[in-house]
Amino acid sequence: MEIRMLIAEFDESWEEFDTDLRMHRGFNEAAYKRCCAALSQLAVELKSENSVPKELAMTFVDLVSAIEGCRDIYKGSLDEKIFQAMDELGDLARSCCVVVEKGP
Repeated sequence: MEIRMLIAEFDESWEEFDTDLRMHRGFNEAAYKRCCAALSQLAVELKSENSVPKELAMTFVDLVSAIEGCRDIYKGSLDEKIFQAMDELGDLARSCCVVVEKGP
């Protein structure tokens, strides 16, 4: 799939996941899985690129803190699940930013 399409899929699923957490609608498992899938595919596609598209990088900057800010809303009930999601999405975002050195 094209990088732009993957970014659009990630953005859409991230917005849905993040909004549901912030609006006290709970942990949207389907949106979370779509985020993970899009980021996994992006990591593969971006390995051959020299940079991460700006719109994606801007989302990555706030990704972990946005999720962490919602943990207090769900103290006890979903706290650990949200923490694990934060950790996994952070890892996937970092994997999109790996620069593969190209030989001379």
